[in-house]
Amino acid sequence: IGQNEYARKIVSDYETKFKVNLKGKSAPLPADVSCADEHEPSTIVGDRMRSPIGALLYLSRSSRPDITFAVSYLSRFMTVWTPHHTMLIEHLLGYIKSTCEKKDKLAYTINEGDSWENLKLVCYSDADFKQPRSTSGYIILLEGENGTRIPLEWASKRQTLTATSSGESESYAAAFAVKRLMSISTLISETRNSDKPVQIVLRLDNNAVITAIRHGMSLMMSHLKRHAGVCFQFLSQVGMEVEYVKSSDNIADAFTKSLTGPQVKYLFKGLFE
Repeated sequence: IGQNEYARKIVSDYETKFKVNLKGKSAPLPADVSCADEHEPSTIVGDRMRSPIGALLYLSRSSRPDITFAVSYLSRFMTVWTPHHTMLIEHLLGYIKSTCEKKDKLAYTINEGDSWENLKLVCYSDADFKQPRSTSGYIILLEGENGTRIPLEWASKRQTLTATSSGESESYAAAFAVKRLMSISTLISETRNSDKPVQIVLRLDNNAVITAIRHGMSLMMSHLKRHAGVCFQFLSQVGMEVEYVKSSDNIADAFTKSLTGPQVKYLFKGLFE
C-alpha cells in the first residue's frame, strides 16, 4: 500500500494555501519536541489547520506509520494552536515532502519459505512516561521465519489515566495493545484453513510489566488489576508469548515520542518495499 501521490497533494495544498515553500526534513518532528510557547493560542489559525491535520490523520492511519506520533501529537492542540505548532506541522510536512519520493509501499508480501498458516502475530508495545499523562504506542505485524513483516495496525494515543511510574504507564500501554490483539487474532484464525491456533507474541522493553504478565502483579502494581489485569489474564489463557526487546529495537518507541532521522529510519526498515 502506498499513497505517495496523496502525500504530495497534502504538501502542495498547504504550500499553496499558506504561501510557503517547505524545506525537507530528516525526521517527522524535532527530537525532544516541546509544546511550550510564549504566544497566545489562536482558534482562528487552529481552524485553518483542521483540513491539513485531517488529511495527515488519514495518511498516517493508511500507509505512513512513521508519521503517526507526529500527527497524533499535533492534533491535540487544535483549539490552542500557536505559531510554535505551525512550525511543527511545517516540519512534519517538510519530512513528508523529502520522503514521499523515497518511501516505497508498505510491504504486504509473504517471503519465499513462509506461508499464511505459519505467520505469527507480533505486537510491539511501548509508552513514554510523562506527567501528567503518558503516551501509548503499538504496532501489530505478521512475521515469518524468512523475513516476512506485514504491518496490520498501529496507533499512538495519549493515556486517559495518570501513571505514577514507568511500569504503570507501560502496563496501560500493553493493555491498550492487547485489546486490539484479541480482535485481530480472532479474525486471522477465521481466515486460516488450519486448526492450529495463531501464535501470538507481545514484545516489551519493560521487565516489570513482563514479570506481571507471566507471574501476576506485585503488591505495588495491584491497583492496576482493574485496568490491565483482565487483558493480562487473556494473554495467559491463549498461551501468548511475552518477550523482552531492547528499547533501541522496539519499533513502538516511534509511536510514543519524537525521534531523530536515523532512529526513524532504523526502526522502520523492512516495513517498506
